[in-house]
Amino acid sequence: MTALASLLIAAATGALAVSAVIAAVLSRRATRQRMKERELRLAELSITLKPGEVIPPAGSWASPRKRKKRKRAAARPAWPARGLADAASFLLPSADRDRYSKEFRSELWDLAQGGAGRFMQMRHALRQLRGALPMRMALRPPRRRSAAP
Repeated sequence: MTALASLLIAAATGALAVSAVIAAVLSRRATRQRMKERELRLAELSITLKPGEVIPPAGSWASPRKRKKRKRAAARPAWPARGLADAASFLLPSADRDRYSKEFRSELWDLAQGGAGRFMQMRHALRQLRGALPMRMALRPPRRRSAAP
């Protein structure tokens, strides 16, 4: 017995409303239609393939209109995260400050380009700030001990 037949029997016995049966039938038809469209797109893609090529991932099957929506401008680091990274570099010795400022900002830039949100960027900047004092101690030149008289 198919699922449609069991739905019709349930509707006939009063266990299920007729509108629910109609909605189920319509959603099944829509699902079948979407599956047919996907199979057609897959067939079209497989026909146009040259030897050695592979079928592109499912996201590339979207219509050009949807593809335009997916493209975003180049992501930039969140400004509070940049401020925290600058504060972390300010805590370092002046000789190393410029180098680490560039490094901290580039790490934030990589995170933003990778799609990390504002929260993840802030978390990373706070980790940089937390590690700035131990790094300051490590970067500080060793003190000379004076000779004992």
